[in-house]
Amino acid sequence: MKRPNASSTPSSNSPSIAADSGAEEDSRAETAALISDLEERLQRTEDASSEYLKQIEVLKSKLDEAVKEQSKLEERVHEEEERLEGLANEKREVVREKRELENIYEAERVATMKEKEDSQAREEELLGIINRLRERQKDERPGTDDEGRMSRNCE
Repeated sequence: MKRPNASSTPSSNSPSIAADSGAEEDSRAETAALISDLEERLQRTEDASSEYLKQIEVLKSKLDEAVKEQSKLEERVHEEEERLEGLANEKREVVREKRELENIYEAERVATMKEKEDSQAREEELLGIINRLRERQKDERPGTDDEGRMSRNCE
């Protein structure tokens, strides 16, 4: 191997080494700036990711609460539907009983009216009999004094 001589090396390599050194420094500074920028972006992304995870946890918690509340409300609706069904059944029973009582009342009213009509007919019949008996008695006894006393006794 041949070495270049010392006098020619520094003069010809000096500007080249200085240029390489400057370019290398620029490259290193640019790389460091890119790395720093990437690190900042990574940190912001990690922070955002962490924030999103917190929001997801909060939303999951709210969803769980909403599902529990929905379950409670569905159970309550079911209970209310059962209660309403019971009330509807009770109402139907009360209406049926009312109809039965109305029918009984109507039957008793008709029977009472019939009894009243029968009583009035019997009373009229008995009054007719009494009047006929009075007439017969009047015809059989010719005295006015006796008739007056008799008629008072019959009444």
